[in-house]
Formats: sequence, structure tokens, C-alpha cells
Amino acid sequence: MAVDFSLTPAQWQAAMRRALTRAVKLTRSVDRGKELADAAIAEALDPDARPWDPNAYPDLGDYLCSLVWSLHGNELTSYRVTHASERLSEAEDESVPSSRNPDRLVMEARDEAKAARRNAALLRRVQGDALVLLLLEDSDDDESDEDGERPAERIAEPPSTRRALEKGYTLKEIKNARERLKRHAQAVIEDEGKEP
Repeated sequence: MAVDFSLTPAQWQAAMRRALTRAVKLTRSVDRGKELADAAIAEALDPDARPWDPNAYPDLGDYLCSLVWSLHGNELTSYRVTHASERLSEAEDESVPSSRNPDRLVMEARDEAKAARRNAALLRRVQGDALVLLLLEDSDDDESDEDGERPAERIAEPPSTRRALEKGYTLKEIKNARERLKRHAQAVIEDEGKEP
């Protein structure tokens, strides 16, 4: 719909003055308010943008004020998103996930929580099985020689197997314990699927 140019110059001036007053109040700056009011007027007159529809807004001043409000809100939102993104970039280091995508960060946190729940459930299930608990222990001791290399005969053995062998368990017992561990882990996953 084309703009109704049958308004008197006084009506146009009153509408533009209202838009400028609203813009200055929102921006708290006369210069910035003028830019915002001009942008609202340009949109109201542009048939490809958001032209004024006298049927929806009988008063041009009301319409210009609503455009000022809308444009200002869009600018604030854009500023906040940009500012938050910059703060994330500044705060980022190796210990923080490199994703700037909030959805991805939430998913990563959920995955970590899920893994922690599964681990706790698994530990409850194997509490009485000393060999399985030994296989689950993290090992910080890495038997290395002076050159920083492990002895060749031990390279193929995982640290948990070495610890179990050192405690006197046989390879067959260790293999059976690993099978029990797999069954317990599968049961934890199945039990989690049954929860509401």
C-alpha cells in the first residue's frame, strides 16, 4: 500500500518530531537519536521495507515511534550478541571447549553429565569385584627407563593389565574380568534406557 501523502506539513512535522523524541529518549543521544529517527522514517516511506499502512496505524506518529522502538531493539540485540561473542573469544583457553555455539556447549555438558552418571552406576555394580575395580583404576605410573621409553616387552600390555599381573592375577582371570566389565557396562546402558 502506498503512503498517504495527503497529510499536512504540520502533521508530518508532528509525526517526525514524535519519532525523534522517542529515539533520543531510547538512545540518550541527540545525534544517535536523529540517525534512528531518520532510519524509521526511511523505512516508513520505502515500499519495499515496512511502509506505513494507515489502516493498521491511523496515526503516522504512532507508526514511526513503533519503528524507532523496533530498530532500537534490533540494534541492542545485535550489540549484545556481538559483545557476548567477543567476551567468549577473550575468555577462551585450552581448558574451555572451543565452541562458541551455546547449543553445542549445552550438549557437551549433557554428555559429560551422562558419562559421570554411567561411571557412577558402573562402579556401584562392580563394587565387590576386586579385579574389575583394579582394571578400572587410572594409572599415573608409567614404568620408563632413563631414556623415557618403556621396556619393549611391556609395550603391548595396557597399564591395568600390568597392575593386575603384578598383583598375582593370571591373564585368563584378567580376560574374564574384562568380559564381566563389558557385561556390567552394557547393563548400565540398558538400565539408563529404561529410566523415565
